[in-house]
Amino acid sequence: MKKSVLSLLFVLALLLSFVPSLLPQTADAATASSVQDAKDKIAEAQEKQKELQKQLDALANKKEAYMDQKEIIEQQVGELAEEISVYDQLISALDGEIALSEAKIAAAQKNYNDNIEKFKAQARATYENGQTSYLEVLLGAESFSDFLLSLDYVKQVSLYERKLLDTITESIRVEREEMAVVSEKRAQVDGARAAAQERKSEVDKKNSELSKVISSLNSNAAALEAAKKEAHKKEEELNEWIEKELAGENSSVDYQEGEWIWPVARASYNYMSSGYGWRTLNGRREFHYAIDIAAPRGTPVLATKAGVIKSAKWVTTGGGWQVVIDHGGTYYSYYNHLNKKPIVTAGQRVSQGEVVGYVGDSGYAFGTHLDFKIYYNAKVQNPANYVKNPY
Repeated sequence: MKKSVLSLLFVLALLLSFVPSLLPQTADAATASSVQDAKDKIAEAQEKQKELQKQLDALANKKEAYMDQKEIIEQQVGELAEEISVYDQLISALDGEIALSEAKIAAAQKNYNDNIEKFKAQARATYENGQTSYLEVLLGAESFSDFLLSLDYVKQVSLYERKLLDTITESIRVEREEMAVVSEKRAQVDGARAAAQERKSEVDKKNSELSKVISSLNSNAAALEAAKKEAHKKEEELNEWIEKELAGENSSVDYQEGEWIWPVARASYNYMSSGYGWRTLNGRREFHYAIDIAAPRGTPVLATKAGVIKSAKWVTTGGGWQVVIDHGGTYYSYYNHLNKKPIVTAGQRVSQGEVVGYVGDSGYAFGTHLDFKIYYNAKVQNPANYVKNPY
C-alpha cells in the first residue's frame, strides 16, 4: 500500500512538471511575441527604405550626369542656331546683291535693245528716203574738203553707234560675271547652312532623347520615393503600435511630481540641432517625434526623471543603442543613438540626473547627438514642453 502511494505521488509530480508547458501563454507573453514580430517588420521596412534610398541616390547620380550632358547639348543647339541665323543674314544680303545685279543687267539689256531698235528705225528711214552714197555726198559738197568732212561725219555716226552697243554689251558681261561670283558665294553659304542645320537636327535629336531619359528617371524616382514614403509610414505605424502595446502594460512605478531635467550633462551642450515637428531630411519631408540635442561623443546622458529602466539594448528601429525609462503614470522617456551598450539594465531603478548612457551616433543617425522622446498615455509628446534647458 505504501509503495502504491509513493508511485502515485511520483506520477503526479511528473505530470505537474509538464503543466506549465501545457497551459496557454499569458497576455504578457503574447504581447511580447507580437511586439517582436512588429520589430522584425520594422527592421524589414527600414532595410527597404535603405535599399530604396540607394536606388534613389543612384538615379540622382545618373540624372545629374544626364543633366550635365543635356546642358552641353543645349549649349551646342544655341550655338548652331546662332550660326544658322548668321548664314540666313548672309544669304539675305547675297540675295540682295543678286537681285541688284539682275536689275542692272535687265536695264542694260533694255538699253541695248532700245538702241538696236533705234538704229533699225534709222536704217529703215534712210532706205525708204533713198540711200546716201559717197557720190551724193561728193556732189553735194561745195569743195573737196567739205566732202571729206561730210564723209567723216557719216563714218563717225556709224562708229558711235557701234561703240555704244559695244559698251552696253561689255557692261552686261561684267555684271553677269559679278552676279556669277555672288551666286557662287550664295551656293557656298547655302551648303554651309545646310550642314549646320543637319548638325543641329542631330543635336536636337540627342537633346530630345536625353529629355525622355531624364523624364523616365524622374518618374522612376517618384515611384521609388512613394515606395520609400510608404515604407516609412509603415514603420511609424508599427512604432506607434508598439508604444501603445508597451504603454498598455501595468506599471509598478510611482510617478514622482516635479520638474524634468535636461537629459544631457554639461552646460555648453544645450543646442537642439533638430526640434519636434515637421522637417526636411535628405530632401524628404517627415515628422520628427523627438528633439535632437547636439553633443560630442561620450557626453553623459542623464535620466530626465526618476523611474525604472524599461529596456536598455540595441533596437532595429533606427535608434541604435537605446534606453527607455518608465517614470510611472504612463510616462516614458526614450534615449536613442547612444555610443555603446548602455550602462544600465532592464528593471534597474534610476534617480533623476543619474547617468544612463553616453551620446553617440549608433543606428540611423547623422552626427553625434541624443535623440530624446517622451510618451504619455501611449501618445508622443513634444519634449520641449517638459524639459527646460537650464543653461
